[in-house]
Amino acid sequence: MVVQNLDCIPIVYVYLGNNLPNYAKKNLVASCKRFPNRKIVLISDKEKNLNFAKKIGIEFFRIKKTVFNEEFKNVMHHPYQFRNGFWYHTISRFYAIYKYLEKKQISTCLHVELDVVIFPNFPFSNFALLGNCLAYTKVSENESSGAIFYVGSS
Repeated sequence: MVVQNLDCIPIVYVYLGNNLPNYAKKNLVASCKRFPNRKIVLISDKEKNLNFAKKIGIEFFRIKKTVFNEEFKNVMHHPYQFRNGFWYHTISRFYAIYKYLEKKQISTCLHVELDVVIFPNFPFSNFALLGNCLAYTKVSENESSGAIFYVGSS
């Protein structure tokens, strides 16, 4: 894996499913405007989302959903029907990020959920202090969120 300069860490968004909803499109466009010098990536299992990615000038990475469908259904211990497949969809997004990093041979990225807005003063430089780790949003003493998820590795 290639170790990246902090300024080169891509912002990665993942959308698995149908067409991108309007809120996701608006957030991607806004991210392009807020961070014109940073690589922004959309990972999706739908080729039809490629046209939107091209239109706004971001990288598109297609993942085949069938690759992880059976793998995760067979190893998941959480009820599949919980909140319409919440755990399955969550794990699928992390797997998609993993496949992107593997394919591109990069070791670091910042995953941001499509319903989360980050602003120009987002503290990207603070991630340099973290080193090799996974970092995520802590909601409370016993709860965390993958709304913003940093992968730092070498």
